[in-house]
Amino acid sequence: IICLEVNIASPIAFLTRLKNRFKSTPTAEHSAHSDAKPNAMRDETDDPTPPQVEKIPSDDGERLNRTLLVHHPSCENHEIPFHCESPLRTFSIKRALFETFPDLSVRVASEATSEQLELFHTAAHISRTMEIFEIVRRTGEIFQIDPDTGIGKNSIDSVMFAAGAACTAVDEIFAGRFKNCFCCVRPPGHHATPSHSMGFCTFNNVGIAAMWAQHKYDVEKVAVVDFDVHHGNGTQEKFQTSPNCFFASSHVGFGFYPGTGKEWERGVDDNVVNVPLRPGSGPFEFKAAYEGKILPALREFGPGMIFISAGFDAHKDDPVGEMELTEEDFGWVTKEICKVAEEVCEGRVVSVLEGGYDIDAIVASAKAHVRALMESPEPAFEGGNLGLDVAAKNILEEFAGLKID
Repeated sequence: IICLEVNIASPIAFLTRLKNRFKSTPTAEHSAHSDAKPNAMRDETDDPTPPQVEKIPSDDGERLNRTLLVHHPSCENHEIPFHCESPLRTFSIKRALFETFPDLSVRVASEATSEQLELFHTAAHISRTMEIFEIVRRTGEIFQIDPDTGIGKNSIDSVMFAAGAACTAVDEIFAGRFKNCFCCVRPPGHHATPSHSMGFCTFNNVGIAAMWAQHKYDVEKVAVVDFDVHHGNGTQEKFQTSPNCFFASSHVGFGFYPGTGKEWERGVDDNVVNVPLRPGSGPFEFKAAYEGKILPALREFGPGMIFISAGFDAHKDDPVGEMELTEEDFGWVTKEICKVAEEVCEGRVVSVLEGGYDIDAIVASAKAHVRALMESPEPAFEGGNLGLDVAAKNILEEFAGLKID
């Protein structure tokens, strides 16, 4: 499913469009390894004019602390030229979330540890991947794992912090500070199997985090719900033999990449629920899949924590997907998953970005998704408002052009 452009004529045209929309964008030198302070990277006389933003509905007007955004700027470092899985995906989402939801709390992710990676992946796969990172570091050339999946000279940080972000989200929820989290990270992960990288994915971010919840916090049962247009074959491969793991996926079937996710693939004790949809399916078929099969099975399984593989490439404008959903449909399914979470696991939800390759569509979809997370019922804990930490303030200033006092 290699894709050479994102609904545009060229990368330069896309960068021009993005610059015109936001009036200010970071340069290529904006990386996690820059020694310059965030404000030194932009002209203070050319600050962008904040666009009109939507406000989060709130009866009392108080800060909403139920939802956390977890990210790391290194996730923009992974870049394969002319590939649709580009740094603009997470950059554009973060910018939109910062501007639209000023009450959204933000944390910078920790890097994944070897212990965390080994919970999902084989030692051989981890070792081989680290060898590839070293080869690329020495040569400076892109290493193609397969026609779809490449590793660049700066990919190692993106890969490690993407997996680490999902585990950071688990830590934050079990620390009692937040009810749910959205991890705005790349590269995606749900195609990565325990033993192989594939389909743009190096390590399986959501799968690693689910295993971390079981290992670190003794969560007996975990569930992953995947609404990416492509079947999450890597997650299913790990989960299907464990009765304490549940995996459900809605996706385009009938030979669509990666070719897995048949309805008869049921795992052990029916812990796998696949709903393959025909190309061109829209909101009716999508909602029927969840109301008729996935949500009832999820509720019956009763996990102690729910994870979402949040792929937005089922959007009607996506150049890779073959479905007809809109951002409202992603908001709807997020609310429905959160309702089940309230019933079975005190609302604990970790969502991790997967696919979505039209920038306008992925931004609108991510906003609808996060809005639904933030509108879930209030957390049970009491306490004061949690402000942004220093690192998060720096990221806001650097990547969104916003001054935080």
